[in-house]
Amino acid sequence: MSAMRFARFVLLLLHAVILSLGFVKAFEIAVLDQLGYISRPMGLVWLGSALLFAIAAGLVVADRESWWLPAALGIVSSTFVIVASWEEAKAGLVVNVIILPWVIAHALGHAPGSFRSRSARAVRDHVRANAMQPRTVTEADLAHLPEPVSDYLRFAGVVGRPNVCTYRYRLDMALRESPGGPYLRGVADQHNFVDPPARFFFYGATKLGFPIQAYHRYVGPHAVFNVRLASVLQVVDASGVEMDRAETVTLFADMCLLAPATLVDPSIFWERTGPLTVRGSWSNAGNAISAVLTFGPDGGLASFCSDDRGRAEDLAKWGLAEMDPGSAVGSPNRVRWSTTVTKWGALGGQMAPLRGHATWHLPGADFTYAEFEVVDREFNTGTLPALSPIGREVG
Repeated sequence: MSAMRFARFVLLLLHAVILSLGFVKAFEIAVLDQLGYISRPMGLVWLGSALLFAIAAGLVVADRESWWLPAALGIVSSTFVIVASWEEAKAGLVVNVIILPWVIAHALGHAPGSFRSRSARAVRDHVRANAMQPRTVTEADLAHLPEPVSDYLRFAGVVGRPNVCTYRYRLDMALRESPGGPYLRGVADQHNFVDPPARFFFYGATKLGFPIQAYHRYVGPHAVFNVRLASVLQVVDASGVEMDRAETVTLFADMCLLAPATLVDPSIFWERTGPLTVRGSWSNAGNAISAVLTFGPDGGLASFCSDDRGRAEDLAKWGLAEMDPGSAVGSPNRVRWSTTVTKWGALGGQMAPLRGHATWHLPGADFTYAEFEVVDREFNTGTLPALSPIGREVG
């Protein structure tokens, strides 16, 4: 539990204990001369308020985002009893004022216009519109692939199973903005569609008790990326040609890492570059990219590396000048980017990349900005989203 979440728990629990004294006074369970007369019906309201804050405190300990709902009800009911016993209880209003901004921010994070809700609606629409007709992957489907790729698909256990039309992943993920900066830990809910390609990625975390939401949406030829602090302050609103290409790289990385069965697609051009390396070239809606895949001796994919990501804004953020064409980072405004798998393991009867990290390879030093651990996954689901981070708070 983070220090901020522990502080919120203590505040909510202390508020609950203090409010329970109104019930004790009303029913004469103990002598409390500090409080004036409180009727028994009003004492029950005090008790109800205390229970609401106690429930909220318990949900904070249980790592549940829904803590804000009983806390909001507790603020309303406790304000009523505090005003009724103003002279003795007015200090309780200060506690309500401290808790209120957290409650409002988390409530807005679940509102219809939040990134969480927008992501869920977009996925729901795609699930309903996606007519899945999975067929079994056979050895014949692997015949045109270079040996490292076909060995990888056998390692991943895709032969003899349905090919992938949709896939969801839930990830524990830690992100940071700059080299040497602190990691922000949160939960990511990702849902991808294969034909036509689409990617929806929602990330939720908390900082100083306030929610942070990030939303990637890549549908058709265009991608957008947005980040909001406290559910209202938009700090990132990225789109355009560079973003479209970058998200195409990410989508191809998802195919390679998270849904290996999709690599039988004949539209992917493969070129073997070494005993355990291949270059894959792929395009979507006019966005053409390529990447080098490196495999381990066991057949598992070890890393995915591309020179087709990065934007001028990224270079400025890292204090870098525009790169020269043909340099180690690719072409101007593009920076080498890779995802590395550090642990493969069985998940649902098939191998999965259980842990890994994503890295920008800057001229001075590598910058690992994301670490992930797979919590759950699901292929070819025809149901509405089930892996949403709603109900869990991290940070």
